[in-house]
Amino acid sequence: MPSLAELETLRYRALQEASPAAPPGTRLRRRRRRRAEEDSDAPAAPTPEDPLAEAEPSRTEATDGHKTSFAASLAPSKRAGASVTGPTAGASTGAAFTVTEREEREELEEQERSGRSALSRVVPPPAPLGRPSLPRGAGTAAPARASPFARPQQYKQGPMQLTLAIKAVKDWRQLPRLLSDLCGSGSASAPGAGPCLDPFNAAALLTHAAQRVTASPPQSAADVALLQKLQDTALEVVGSSMHEYRARQVSNMTWALARLGLPSGSAFIRDVLLPASYPLLPWYEPQHVANTLWALATAGVAPDDAWLEEALTAGYVLLQRRALAPQHLANTLWALERLGVMPDEDWMAAWYDCAAAAAPRAIATDCSCMLRSLALMAMHTRRPEATARLATQLAARLADRLAACTPAAGARSRATSSGPGVGSAGTMTGAMAEAGREGEVTDQSIANGLWAMAVMKFTEGAAVEALWGASTAALRLRMSDPTRPAPGVETAALTVVLWAAAVVSRPLPAGVMTCVYGRVRAAQLDATEPRNLATMVWALSAAHPDQARPPADWLSDVVAATGRRVNELGPQAVSSLLHGLCTLGARPPPGWMSGLVNHFHRDAAAEASNQSVANVLWCLARMGYRLNPEGMEILVGIVASRLAAWQAQAQAASGSGPAAPPFTSQEVSNLMYALATLGYAPRPGGELAQGLLAAAAARLPEANAQELSNMAWSLAVLQLRPSDAWQEAFAAAAAARLPSFAARDLAQCLYGAAKLRLPFRTAPPGSATAAWLSAALAAAPRLLGSSSGQDLCNVSWALVQMGVPVAPDSPLALAFARRLETLAGGAEPSQLALGVWALGKWRVRLTGPQLQALEVATFRKVPLMRPHELAAMLSGFAGMRHTPPSDWLEDAVQQIAARSREFGPQDWTVVLHALARVQDEAIGPQAEDLALRLLPRLPRLPLPAVVLIAYSAGCMGPGTVARQLVSRCLALLAAGPAATAAEAAEPSAVSGGRRRGRKAAAQEVPSPAAEAVERLVAKAVAAAGPVPEVGGDAAAAAARPVCVASLTAVELSALMWAAVRVGLKTLPAEFRNQFFSHTLPMLPELPASLVASYAWAAGRLRLWLPGPWRSALAARALQTVPEMRGREVAMALQGLLWLRVWPSEELLQALSSAYTGQAADVEEKLRPTITRALELLARRVAVVHRQPLLLRPRWRAAWARKAREGAVRRAALAAPGGAAKAAKGAAEAVEGKVTRRAAIRLGVLRRRPSRAAAAAPQAS
Repeated sequence: MPSLAELETLRYRALQEASPAAPPGTRLRRRRRRRAEEDSDAPAAPTPEDPLAEAEPSRTEATDGHKTSFAASLAPSKRAGASVTGPTAGASTGAAFTVTEREEREELEEQERSGRSALSRVVPPPAPLGRPSLPRGAGTAAPARASPFARPQQYKQGPMQLTLAIKAVKDWRQLPRLLSDLCGSGSASAPGAGPCLDPFNAAALLTHAAQRVTASPPQSAADVALLQKLQDTALEVVGSSMHEYRARQVSNMTWALARLGLPSGSAFIRDVLLPASYPLLPWYEPQHVANTLWALATAGVAPDDAWLEEALTAGYVLLQRRALAPQHLANTLWALERLGVMPDEDWMAAWYDCAAAAAPRAIATDCSCMLRSLALMAMHTRRPEATARLATQLAARLADRLAACTPAAGARSRATSSGPGVGSAGTMTGAMAEAGREGEVTDQSIANGLWAMAVMKFTEGAAVEALWGASTAALRLRMSDPTRPAPGVETAALTVVLWAAAVVSRPLPAGVMTCVYGRVRAAQLDATEPRNLATMVWALSAAHPDQARPPADWLSDVVAATGRRVNELGPQAVSSLLHGLCTLGARPPPGWMSGLVNHFHRDAAAEASNQSVANVLWCLARMGYRLNPEGMEILVGIVASRLAAWQAQAQAASGSGPAAPPFTSQEVSNLMYALATLGYAPRPGGELAQGLLAAAAARLPEANAQELSNMAWSLAVLQLRPSDAWQEAFAAAAAARLPSFAARDLAQCLYGAAKLRLPFRTAPPGSATAAWLSAALAAAPRLLGSSSGQDLCNVSWALVQMGVPVAPDSPLALAFARRLETLAGGAEPSQLALGVWALGKWRVRLTGPQLQALEVATFRKVPLMRPHELAAMLSGFAGMRHTPPSDWLEDAVQQIAARSREFGPQDWTVVLHALARVQDEAIGPQAEDLALRLLPRLPRLPLPAVVLIAYSAGCMGPGTVARQLVSRCLALLAAGPAATAAEAAEPSAVSGGRRRGRKAAAQEVPSPAAEAVERLVAKAVAAAGPVPEVGGDAAAAAARPVCVASLTAVELSALMWAAVRVGLKTLPAEFRNQFFSHTLPMLPELPASLVASYAWAAGRLRLWLPGPWRSALAARALQTVPEMRGREVAMALQGLLWLRVWPSEELLQALSSAYTGQAADVEEKLRPTITRALELLARRVAVVHRQPLLLRPRWRAAWARKAREGAVRRAALAAPGGAAKAAKGAAEAVEGKVTRRAAIRLGVLRRRPSRAAAAAPQAS
């Protein structure tokens, strides 16, 4: 015959089979539980302009009401002293339900009438899992033992009287004395007090003690010890009689132990109550399920999968019957979220249906609790449509409750609970009663509802608008109520509301913000937790622009309050506080900042998240604070160590794919920006530099436009040149994000590329770099229309530095000119100067109104400009070939003369070159005065500056000062490095030349042909490559000594042109000799433009060309004639005409053919010159081939000598190489047959106009 235990087991299995089937797929999917640490979710730091991203608040710690606090930096939490609910502060939604007094009294009366003990039953309940026990009286082998529940003689009335006496106690501290008096066994805190309690009394003792502790929490260590002994006394009885309890008693004791919050209670729940409740779960009522799940979540006890499967099955059955009230639904979902449990789709579908049906009956606390749990479980991403519908219902219900209670919000009437208390068997007291009232919505209910709607991004709809309107009205009424203690609402709830408004970008009404800044002052800030203050400051900084900003004195109070408790701030709070103060424009005192940073890198940096480290560095850079080397090394070391660990992990896991960097794209961008702004330059190729570039490369595909532009700018400032592969990846990412680019993003990307000298312009046509540059130039006109002055200048400077051609009439140039005209009145002097400089570089021809606007704007800003800005502005006007009014020029020149000592070599050369190109007679003498100031400085200038000064002097035209400048430059170059120091030691002085120079400059005006030659030389310089800028590369300038041998072909051409322009009669002999020897190897490779320039300058200077140099020039001219343009053909012909060079017939025919083919493109004023030159050169060739002319005896003797030498050469033809030498001598002999005078007499050469005019009076 089976025993009673076996019969009970069979009965339990039969009941399980008869119960409704478990929903399909009830296997749990556990989510990884994350504790609400302070820096779990940090607000992301902003780009050098505003790179802060939205962040979600952390979870709220599910603790008891008397020890709950605003958990994490952002998430809402429970109010101190509130109900036992875990979900919200002071709310009944998270409450556990217990048996009511009426039910207990009915049960006790029934037990007294039947004469049975409260624990005697016909069939005993099943034994807990893992703890089998024989039923009472079964078998004969059980040893006899005394009953532990024997009552003393003086207490024979039964257990009901003791239970009623326990429940009559109002202060839990009086329970030990009560037990001592009733049991008569000494101190109730001793183990001897146990025998007077039976299992039912012990359960009642635990439940009542938990209820009283809620109203009066322990205040000292003695109270905690007394509570611990009281709990141990009850658990001693409960632990030995678990098989006697039913589902209600097990559920109540589980809730009571969780409510007491003692560590031994959590262990008892895990070891005893959970196994005991497992077989009773099918008999659990909705209240029992909600209580038990809430208790497990609050106590931090994680049940196994089997228990959770059985509990969810019981809950599913109740959900299908819609037996759960709104409070049950809220508590159950809150507990599942805290336990990290995600039920399957069928279970959640049943919960949604039940919640939708119960929503119209829910109180405000239940609505906010369910909304918050849905947000934390991310149900808006798992079940978006169902969540949106339910959230709309709950928001509408919460708005209705707010609207109903807002008019009476200021009244503090005592309202009783409409139902059973939170975890109590009677009425609620204190904060519990306030949380359970239906007539008033708590501050935390408002905060939790708004927070959940913001997290789930439900920002539109009538229900959302009604909720925000009712919430702001209630907050304003409560904060303006003088009967409420300041600030009128809980600061934790107010922080959450501010955070939600910032996240959804909704401005709070001015009345609410006035109350915030007026009632939350120093006293209230001191009483607020520092992390809440940090979150509040961050929310105010990220608020909608239309929301009122905090005044300076309010921010000062915040700084003072946080400074006194800086050690309580975690890394996330430090990050949020710094970001908020930085965005709001506050600048705390250095002492406060020093204490905060020291606390961060000493106490919190090691545990800080990657986001917090990046944010702190970014804020320090934005606020202009500089760390000492030790502090900087500590923070940078944290970044370097995390990047090194990531790289090591990536190398170890190379086979399984690359690991994601520890920093996001925004964090990498912020780190680079901070290092660049703080002046900490990582060593190129070092561990930190390589780690940053690798992390940036891994995050490029997900980076937005601002992050990409910040990376480019930071790399340029740090001078970290990335690899070609990195550049290609960056260009591909930038091209993908180009539609979202702002003007600043484009400007910073181009600036970074130009600063690093990346080969964007010379990239292969099919590369990503070339594609991005082409797309960027196409989008630039659209973006420049809304750009700032700084962005406009960055774009222009970058394009000029990279050598990107911009046509004068292109859409980019026209858009740039229009935007510069618009911004001219309010632009900074530097921006205005750089804009004019760019227009000059692009040779843009502005309209009259545009030029007038720039003249007016620059005339006002000239006194504020720095030397290089003045030089750039003058260069821009000269490049546009526009001569400003004389008053404008005189004022600019006076500013330059007054501040001459501030000008560097490059500034001087640019100014001189610009003034020379302006060609204004009114400023000619002043320009010469400025040129004279350069003479003493010439020996100390680098080589490019010397060349540019000589070229600028040539632009000034003939004049004494210009000739002196060019002569001094040529002498310095001829003397070489050895003479530079000696020249520098002897200050140059010009005596008697200043006045004559002014007169010459006023009388001699350059001709149109000279201007044409200037343009040609400029084109030749552009074709052969730009001349290195002075000061642009100090190392390159120092590597080139000041001598002729260091000059390039372009620089030598510019020097020769300058010597012609200033009217030098002859070149210094030493310079001339070095010129021929240095340029002879260059001649076979010269371009056509430089060949024409060399021939023209040599002819104008009447140089006697050495034979090898002359032959090489003629041969190179013959080769490059097909490449010459019309103007270059004219220059070559003029040079051959002026030189004592008798061209070959082949060269003359090639030049004639080149001119004939380009005659239509040649300027009209050059055609007579070319025709005359061709005619004279043709006559020369004809005379040479017709007869030799010997007009003087000395020429006859020279010819005879040459003839004899020719005979000797012919005799040596048989020797190796003799033929070439003989041919060369014969050619020289033929060239020497005609003198110049004879050629003029024959009409082959023409007399100079000046000599012809002087010879005319003599002839008359």
